Amino acid sequence: MKKKNKTSLYKIIFGIIIISIVAFSGYYLEKDDEGVPSSDNIVVIDNNVNVGEFPENFSLDNPNLKIFYFDVGQADSSLIIYKGYTMLIDAGNDSNGNLLANYIRELGITKIDYVIGTHNHADHIGGLDKIIDAFDIGDVYMPAVTKTASQKQYMEIITSLNNKNKAIQAVEIGQEFQMDDAKAIVQYVDNNEPDNLNNSSIVIQITLGEQDYLFMGDAEKEVENLASSKNEEERINFGKVDVLKAGHHGSATSNTSKFINIISPEIVIISVGINNTYNHPNDKVLSRLQEAAYYLFRTDKDGTIYIENIDGINHVEKLKTKVQGGE
Repeated sequence: MKKKNKTSLYKIIFGIIIISIVAFSGYYLEKDDEGVPSSDNIVVIDNNVNVGEFPENFSLDNPNLKIFYFDVGQADSSLIIYKGYTMLIDAGNDSNGNLLANYIRELGITKIDYVIGTHNHADHIGGLDKIIDAFDIGDVYMPAVTKTASQKQYMEIITSLNNKNKAIQAVEIGQEFQMDDAKAIVQYVDNNEPDNLNNSSIVIQITLGEQDYLFMGDAEKEVENLASSKNEEERINFGKVDVLKAGHHGSATSNTSKFINIISPEIVIISVGINNTYNHPNDKVLSRLQEAAYYLFRTDKDGTIYIENIDGINHVEKLKTKVQGGE
C-alpha cells in the first residue's frame, strides 16, 4: 500500500513538471529572438549586426519622425528631425562636439531649430559650443541655474552664443516647441538651484499621433516620484510612452520600478560608455528595464540607435558612427 502511494506521488510530481515545462515553453513561443514579447509597433532592422554609418534609405525629404540616439561614450546626445524641424538634446562631452557637428552636417542638415542642454554637466553640454559654431541656430535652452559642475564648458557656450548675438533661454514646465503636428513638451525642469544638478534636467516628451518619446536627461528618482505624487500641484502627468531614453545612463539613482511601471516603455535606450568608471548601467536597473520593455538598446554595445516612425511603426537600426569621443 505504501509503495502504491509512493508511486502515485511520483506520478503527481512528474505531471506537475511536465505541465510546467509546457507552460514555460508556451511562454517563450510568444517571445521574439531577444526573449521579449513581439510587438506590431516595432521593426528592428538587422538586429544582430551594426548596419553602417548612416541609416538605410535615410532622407530628409520624407515626412517621417526621425531620432538619433548617438553613441557618444559616457555622455548623452539625441537628434530629432521632423518635417523640416530639428532639435538637438545635449551634445556629449567636448571631445564629441566636432564629431557630432560633422555627422549632422553630412546628414544634410544646416540649421538646428532647438538646441537643448538638459543640465550643466560636461557629458551633456561639453560639445554644445561646437554645435552652435557649426550651424544656423534657432534657440538655445538650458535650466536657469547658475550652479555648474562644468564652468569651462558653460563659458564656451556663452562665448559661442555671444558670437552669434544669442543668449541662453530658460524653459518652464509645460512649455511646448513647435514641430509641425508633433508636440514637444517640457515635462520637467528645475530652475531653482537644486543641490543635485541632475534634478535640474530638462525632461522632454515628444508626441506624434499615438507614439510618445521621452528624454529624461539625468533626472533622478526625486523627479520620477512626482509621477505618483499625492500632491496634485506638483504631480507630473507622466503616462505610457513608446520609447524611453533612460535617465542618468541607467543609474540606480533613476529608473525606479514605480516609474517604469507607470510609463511602461516598449523600447528603452541607454546612453552609456564602454567599461565606464560609474558601472553604468546598474545591474538591477538593467534587469528591470529588460523585463519591462520589448527591446532594450545600449550605445556601448549597439552603437548609435536610429528610430524612424513610419506610419506609426517604429523602425529601429543600430549604426556605426563617427561620433564616439571617449569618456
